[in-house]
Amino acid sequence: MPSIAILGSGFGLYGYLPALASDSSVEFVLPLRSRASLAARAELAPYVRKIHWAADERAALQAATTVVMALRPEAQASWLRYCLELDTLQTLLLEKPLAPAPGLAQELASGLRASGKTWRIGYLFRFMDWAAQLREHVAGLTDRSTAHVDIRWEFLAHHYRHNVSTWKTDPARGGGALHFYGIHLVALLAEAGYDTVVSSRGGAGNGDAATWVARFRGPALPDCTVAVDSKAASSRFSVVQRSSGNATPVVELADPFEEAQAVAGLDRRVSALAMHCMTATDGQAAYGWYDVAIDLWRQAEGKSRHPAQTISGEH
Repeated sequence: MPSIAILGSGFGLYGYLPALASDSSVEFVLPLRSRASLAARAELAPYVRKIHWAADERAALQAATTVVMALRPEAQASWLRYCLELDTLQTLLLEKPLAPAPGLAQELASGLRASGKTWRIGYLFRFMDWAAQLREHVAGLTDRSTAHVDIRWEFLAHHYRHNVSTWKTDPARGGGALHFYGIHLVALLAEAGYDTVVSSRGGAGNGDAATWVARFRGPALPDCTVAVDSKAASSRFSVVQRSSGNATPVVELADPFEEAQAVAGLDRRVSALAMHCMTATDGQAAYGWYDVAIDLWRQAEGKSRHPAQTISGEH
């Protein structure tokens, strides 16, 4: 019977646990430290019978064939090294960003590929209907040389709304508008074929970590500008195509997960997360665009730290 260890008492429990529990053959092994967090969430009560308790994280990992890591980036990077040493662990479901910085993320990705294990990173936007709509729209543009796509994501993050001190505001720890939020869009563009960051500012260590704006380019693709503001007064997620002075709305939502429906009091991202977890059975150890996403992240961070670094042809 498959046994899944879950490290992390937040999204690991209210996100991954119900997303994976629909498979009746699955059982979970959790470290005892997660018991209080589980008991505090009434919507998770139906899953308690599928859980076995281990003394600590190491014991849980040693008893499992799959691991979910929903941890701070620095903690994930540390536990990931240990997981690579366990032959019994065959599948790793990891959160984004993979590590606090793109250099370490690339190092870990290389280790994961060399291990032969199956691994996935929790980029969920690709499972949204609007993402498919965006891909179809970009592919259908007849004159990509003059077209430009603008993606804008504005919201007030929980930690800003409630004045909470957290690593999510610190780019050095994997937080900030680029590392923690924008990375979702970076991955989406990497999968679509974008491979170059023309310019980038904010979100990465210099200036305002709450906002990030970058311009991307890819072969036979329209240039794409991404703007993320995690400290905005209101919520909005939009995709607009601009060409010859005209602006055509492609997507207009309150937020990227507006289309998702919450079921039985669960987090509304659970359905997308379930689809994401299912990809671990598609026969691929990992996706090639993961490396492209990390490289785009590296480029964006570098240009944010050194704004003068742009490529010729920017306009």
